[in-house]
Amino acid sequence: MSIFPITVYEAPRRVPAAYPLALSRIITSIVNVDIIAEPITITINQSGSINIEFIVEPITITINQRGNITHYPPALINPALDQDIKGTGFDTLITISGSWLNVNRDANPIEVTLSVLGNIIIGKLLSSTALLTLTLDMGDPEIVTIETRKNWVKWSNIGNLDFTIWKDNIAGERPLDWNGWVYGIKKLGNKVIVYGEGGVSMLAPSSNTFGLLSIYKIGLKSRQSFDGDDKIQFFVDAIGKLYSIGEIAMKSSLFESSITPVELDYSEYLNSMGRIVLSWDALNRLLYICDGVLGYVYSPENKSLGSGPINITGIGVREDNLYITAPSTIVNPVFEICTDIYDMGSRKNKTISTVELGIDVTGDLWITLDYRLDKAVAFKTLSWHKVSPNGVTNIPCYGVEFRVRVKKTTFTYFELDYIRVNGIIHNYTFQYPYIGR
Repeated sequence: MSIFPITVYEAPRRVPAAYPLALSRIITSIVNVDIIAEPITITINQSGSINIEFIVEPITITINQRGNITHYPPALINPALDQDIKGTGFDTLITISGSWLNVNRDANPIEVTLSVLGNIIIGKLLSSTALLTLTLDMGDPEIVTIETRKNWVKWSNIGNLDFTIWKDNIAGERPLDWNGWVYGIKKLGNKVIVYGEGGVSMLAPSSNTFGLLSIYKIGLKSRQSFDGDDKIQFFVDAIGKLYSIGEIAMKSSLFESSITPVELDYSEYLNSMGRIVLSWDALNRLLYICDGVLGYVYSPENKSLGSGPINITGIGVREDNLYITAPSTIVNPVFEICTDIYDMGSRKNKTISTVELGIDVTGDLWITLDYRLDKAVAFKTLSWHKVSPNGVTNIPCYGVEFRVRVKKTTFTYFELDYIRVNGIIHNYTFQYPYIGR
């Protein structure tokens, strides 16, 4: 039960009361007066994305009683004359239609004043049915609720942006077979790829509609973790794996099992990244993967991943000019690569004497080796050695397994053709494979 704020005034005596009010008797003695108000009911009908704050201020009803009423010395309270003044309460219905955001609706106070004027005749009844009725009518409510369709896509009429579905059924819409928001749609050949929170799907034109094939059921890592062009596209899924989708010729059947993304992985690097942004450089055919803290560059030509700028947010090509966007200055990290583990086809101890690099690049280039004698222990690393102008570096190293590291401190584009390691294998014996047969 809600109790209205009530203030009692003296000289003249004012007793606030709830509404409706029935005045049935004039009291000439000091009595107890109870003011009881039943709850105010506010009904809110909400549809869509609405953030609404309702504030209902107090509704004040004041009764003014005037005249000369004196009693001295004050009489004792007579419980038999106690009277309750009760209000039956009222409902306030507020309805908001449409897509209104951050809208406030305030209800100002409704004040009703009852005054008794003239001389009061003790023992007389003013009225036994004097009820005050206040009605607030805001019209007939009408509510239309439309469910948010997160995983739906629409297509327009041919040649315009009218998405209205007419009788010819050229424009249309359909849901995808995974849940969540749609992040983006990109054209790939004669099809379109839909990327979203719950997966990746392919839409192919079929008569005047689009056929659907879901090609990946794991959602993307972030809203911008996909990019590409008409020939090839890339995306990073929620667990940090990198995938590519190449252009696929129109099949006799849309539902060819061969339509699947190619797993490139690199999750050991990408899984720890935050809100990934993928940017495809179609001119140099390089994919930039950035989140503002870490950055990588992937080359589909040689299937390699290396460190790159951390803050690239977009790349475009126009008239053979490359345009790059970033929220701040783009800083290229030191170029460094590391090979996989090599044991030269033998588990015996080895000593490396020189390393040769097949490369055509200007400026200084540096090389070092990781090595270990036990596969269960961590690698140790030599100091960096400067590569000579002829590409050969004297770098003695003893071990069983090795990794080669190469770095360049200034930015330039170059390609590494080969790495040749020269050395000896200790206690090596050659045995013809067919001996004993």
